[in-house]
Amino acid sequence: MRISGFTADLKLSQKAWILISVPLIFELTFVAVLTWLLRQADLEAERQTRAKAVLAETTQLSEMFYEQAITIAGLSLMRGSILEERFNANMESIPREVKLLKRLAVQSQAQIEAVGRVEAATDKVLALFAEIKEEATGRSMIFAARDYRRQIKALADEMLHSIAEVAAEQQKEIIDPTAEARLRLTASRLIAAGIVVNIALAAGLAWFFNQGTNNRLKVLMDNTRRLAGNRPLNPLLSGKDEIGHLDHVFHDMSDALSESARKERAVVEYAKDVICSIAADGTFAAVSPAASVVWGRAAGDLIGKPVLSIIVEGDIERSMQAFATIRQGTSSSALENRVRRNDGLLVEMLWTVHWVESEQSFFCVAHDISDRKEIERLKQEFVSIVGHDLRTPLTSIQVSLSLLAEGIRGPLPEVVLSDVRSAERNVERLIRLINDLLDIARMESGRWRMRCETVSVDSLLERAAEAVRPLSQQLHIKLDIVPGGLSIAADADRLIQVVVNLLSNSLKFSPPGSTISLGSRTAAQWVEIAIKDQGPGIPLEFKDRIFDRFQQVDGTEHKGGSGLGLAICKAIIGEHKGTIGVDSEPGQGSTFWFRLPAPAGKTDSVEVSQSDSAL
Repeated sequence: MRISGFTADLKLSQKAWILISVPLIFELTFVAVLTWLLRQADLEAERQTRAKAVLAETTQLSEMFYEQAITIAGLSLMRGSILEERFNANMESIPREVKLLKRLAVQSQAQIEAVGRVEAATDKVLALFAEIKEEATGRSMIFAARDYRRQIKALADEMLHSIAEVAAEQQKEIIDPTAEARLRLTASRLIAAGIVVNIALAAGLAWFFNQGTNNRLKVLMDNTRRLAGNRPLNPLLSGKDEIGHLDHVFHDMSDALSESARKERAVVEYAKDVICSIAADGTFAAVSPAASVVWGRAAGDLIGKPVLSIIVEGDIERSMQAFATIRQGTSSSALENRVRRNDGLLVEMLWTVHWVESEQSFFCVAHDISDRKEIERLKQEFVSIVGHDLRTPLTSIQVSLSLLAEGIRGPLPEVVLSDVRSAERNVERLIRLINDLLDIARMESGRWRMRCETVSVDSLLERAAEAVRPLSQQLHIKLDIVPGGLSIAADADRLIQVVVNLLSNSLKFSPPGSTISLGSRTAAQWVEIAIKDQGPGIPLEFKDRIFDRFQQVDGTEHKGGSGLGLAICKAIIGEHKGTIGVDSEPGQGSTFWFRLPAPAGKTDSVEVSQSDSAL
């Protein structure tokens, strides 16, 4: 248990360092000991060699003294060049041998002192030999040799005794000739033992760390299988190593997944929409509890039943085709149909469907749109009422008021005429509002069709200006059209409606005596048309929503308008695959612009950003 706890507290990097450093330290220690043993063996071999060389030199020196003594004796009997040459050669060789002996015999202080005595005795003997040779000639040499015999013998005994001492000291050095062999044998055995111990140490450390790591990894792998099987995990691993940290992360991940699954189940169980999965054969594989509320059918009762069994018969074929195309990936993932409840009522459903190939299943969210369908039906009825039951009588009233103002029933008093004019303007405003509502309804229902043809931009601007010229003259505002000579493919009536709406908007906010400019230009793949006024401008915070429905700049409600004109402009330009916008700064006027795709071959390379205008 303590071993496991110790290894669990070590990082993997620390374990690796221990596995490397412990055998390495042992190896370095082993190499140091082995190097020392080999050095000792080399020193022992060197000492033995030196001792043998000293013994050889002492022997050689003794022989040379003996030979010199014989040469002296020979010279006492006869004179000859051969004996003299030998005598002289020995006189030169003996000092050299003594010096060599002195260099070799340095193993101990006793050897050094003994060699010193040999050197001193040798100097005395050589001096005596030289003296005998110089003083004695002819037969007198015999008598001289007799006179020096005692001195020679004494000095020779002293020298030979000193040489014997040196030899005795060296004999001690070679008393054990097997010491070197023993040292080398010890080194060989140490090498073998070191290799075995090092292998055992590395294997032991590897087993020591591997045992704890393997057990911890087994727990981690078992946790992986437990998580996949949605079973409780093993208790947290102790320790501070990477495996322990990974196990903590794994438990945190398991907790997060459990929490996510719990939230997912809560979403599915409490969602108002029906969430379900449908197998490839068209049968329900799983259904959320919302089915009992939306479809009036228990979720458990639907499992295994065909989805087509709850769809209204008239929608079955269309639904089958939608599911097939969704599975093939060739259509959008939404479809609408009607589902029959258990109580016989019909429910309008909007299905969001995704096919998952790996699961071979459809995953669906079915949303009840019955209320939305009812609202759409009521709106259509309202539009129908507005279009037929309100616009016709209002048009009649407008014509009648206009005729009264023109005096068809005779002159009217000024007060009455003013009231008639006011009523006429209000009726006209109501008719415009009805027309705008009808346009919005047609756009939303998809009943708005565009009749595109190639038209002149300058002609469009002229016709739109003519439509609002009476109002501009009444307000004393000048309309300035800058010819561009451009053409576009568009529905001319709809574009004139856009330009008229933009001009009407500019006229409402432009001061008397100002000028509204209209122009066009081509840029990149677009033809841009712009209307620039000299009005008060648009606040920055309102620019992003000015084209939304029923939006009016604060403080301008007295100018009139329904707040639908710019929204209709945006819708018309969108139907033409174009963009619309406004550039404005408070107090600097406004430039409303829209861009439509240029006809093929009519574009240039000029780049225009949305902040650029055509004027």
